[in-house]
Amino acid sequence: MKQYRRNMNLPIKFKEKWVNALKSKKYRQIEGVLCNEFGHCAIGVGLVAAGNVDNTTMMDEPNITPDMIIAHNLPFISDCDPILDWIIELNDDKGSTFLEIADFIEEQVDGIDYGEIEKEADSRNVSMETVIEDWKNGSKTND
Repeated sequence: MKQYRRNMNLPIKFKEKWVNALKSKKYRQIEGVLCNEFGHCAIGVGLVAAGNVDNTTMMDEPNITPDMIIAHNLPFISDCDPILDWIIELNDDKGSTFLEIADFIEEQVDGIDYGEIEKEADSRNVSMETVIEDWKNGSKTND
């Protein structure tokens, strides 16, 4: 598979839940919105897998919004995250199946340990968001 981008990462447990949900065959795949009465896009499946976003919140939404991220405690996702851009492209533009998208996530997205992020944030006296940004940019510390 083509290497898309380095330093794409998600919390390990969320990554596993998202991949498992995509492979589960529980969801019908759609394009253009997170979910509607016919099914879910790959990102909509991820939000369900996160465990705290319901279909009503996502219904007919074209993408994740900053308000959704805050309201549903999704600090590991931003509305401009490159992971989401790739998933949208795969789901909506390239016609990739959920299984192909699950493979992409497994192969291209690193799993990170939030416990380690919290420890580093405490040791550096910075926010977890700062550490996450540093990790996304390819450095574990600002030393």
